[in-house]
Amino acid sequence: YEALLTANAVTHEQFDLTFDVPFHTIPRFFANMQSYAGTDPTALRLSPGRFPVTTSGTSFFCEEEGCSDDERRHVPETVGYLALAAGGNEIRAVSSFHVSQATATDVGEMGDILPSHQWTLVELAGLQYSQPVVFVGTPTQSGNQEAVMRVRNVQYGGAFPDGTTCPANTWCFQVRIQEPSCRDQTHNFEHVNWFVFEAGEFQTDEGA
Repeated sequence: YEALLTANAVTHEQFDLTFDVPFHTIPRFFANMQSYAGTDPTALRLSPGRFPVTTSGTSFFCEEEGCSDDERRHVPETVGYLALAAGGNEIRAVSSFHVSQATATDVGEMGDILPSHQWTLVELAGLQYSQPVVFVGTPTQSGNQEAVMRVRNVQYGGAFPDGTTCPANTWCFQVRIQEPSCRDQTHNFEHVNWFVFEAGEFQTDEGA
């Protein structure tokens, strides 16, 4: 994995990030702003087009919401990111991962989904979680309207309030894209990474 901060240089323009060391497989990518230089409501988006994460890097930018005004320029911000790879050669494959080669005990899993404005059900692969913690990554920009990710209903089996059913003996969660209130709330599909950890503390082989 790689977890670092960018320079204070991420704006509304495309920011190209090169990983310090290339990955052997395409990593899942998670990022957020770590500063508050610009006060206009802003979220990170991966650059437009096909899923723009490669084994060597990615590109992203600050996207301001346009409900308050039409001015979308944003001053430089610092971004913290996590690139996480484990098993499998396909970006859409669900992979489990562990933190120690010595024990090789899986503590989580990750995958890639294509949500829209409608709630999408994600079924986890069957690890015996007691308290799974869900993270969703930075969305692409297939749709032109501003977007943030929302997660709800992290639960073990049973029916959700909207009538969707999580299979028995399975952990599930729901995720969707939400646009600002001034937009039409209809959004194209976006590529989004997710990962789930078991709640707790874990030690790597390096002692971290």
